[in-house]
Amino acid sequence: MMSLLSRWGNRVSIFAQEDMERSAPSRVAAASKTASFGALYFIVAIQFVTAVVLFFWAHMDLESGIILLALAFSFNAAMVWNWAPNPGFVRDSVEVSCEEDRSLFHWCRTCRLWQPLRAKHCDRCERCVRKYDHHCFWIGGCVGEANHPRFFFLLTVAVAYLVCLWPKFLRCFNFFDAATLDSALLRNVVPFVLLVVCSVMFLPVFLLWVMHVVLIARNQTTWEFSSFHRITYLHSRRDNPFDRGFFLNVLFLFRRGPIDWHLVMRRDDADLV
Repeated sequence: MMSLLSRWGNRVSIFAQEDMERSAPSRVAAASKTASFGALYFIVAIQFVTAVVLFFWAHMDLESGIILLALAFSFNAAMVWNWAPNPGFVRDSVEVSCEEDRSLFHWCRTCRLWQPLRAKHCDRCERCVRKYDHHCFWIGGCVGEANHPRFFFLLTVAVAYLVCLWPKFLRCFNFFDAATLDSALLRNVVPFVLLVVCSVMFLPVFLLWVMHVVLIARNQTTWEFSSFHRITYLHSRRDNPFDRGFFLNVLFLFRRGPIDWHLVMRRDDADLV
């Protein structure tokens, strides 16, 4: 009896492979959440140090201080608004009725559903996301169809915030009141470090903002842009089937509710006939 129990305890489950596949994304999701909280702590810490340095080093007038406070409030409010978002998770499977649909839509083995066009499974969120753009650990979630406008607003405010901070850091430098060169360097080391951090942060944020301006104008996502030749509904086409011109593309971005991108693409095919 004991030997039978021992063999039963050491058995290999027929679901072992499936269990391993499901546990791996969970570890990825946990690591992603840890990185997101680390990024959030970094943003809070760098803003606290910035406020202290500007208060003691910079000599700002009332108008400049109000503008900076307004931008700081807007940025942090946008961060809260974007934090741990619902990017538009796929809740229902697409109806697949023919072989052509099977070649067009993608079956997600994790969520057990047929994904709508432009959707992708995110291992960090452990869900399929409509009009998936990318997973952003700065906001603790994905950028998708439901929250792309909010994310773009956050990028816009972040660019304006960093642009406004740059000249304020320059005003913190003072090499003339120090008695020696060493004391002058010591006095300016903190503003210099913050200026470098601000510059390093500004470049990728600004480039990301420019990239999203272009993507929005073309009705394209980061995933589609970077993986064009791997996506079934794109690699066989010469042009972007979702591009309807700048004005309509912007309207698509701010449209409420799920969009039937299959219908949009079929209209594009009808226009080509």
